[in-house]
Amino acid sequence: MVSSVLAEDGTSGNLIYSASKGAINAMVLPMARDLGKYKIRIMAIAPGLFLTPMTNIAKQKDVNAYMAHQTPWGRLGRS
Repeated sequence: MVSSVLAEDGTSGNLIYSASKGAINAMVLPMARDLGKYKIRIMAIAPGLFLTPMTNIAKQKDVNAYMAHQTPWGRLGRS
């Protein structure tokens, strides 16, 4: 499953997105416990912010710089 860091650290304007990713996080452990007996693994990844056309618009440059400063490597992800 694909979650997001916004599931744990949601931002203004991302209520529905953060809630849906939080629901994924809430499902992973119970599913893993239920399906483990059948040797089925359940996992989720939670990538942070990546540079995409959506995040690369001019008005968000300050936001991107702030978010990059919050990451361990000081930059946003690149695909």
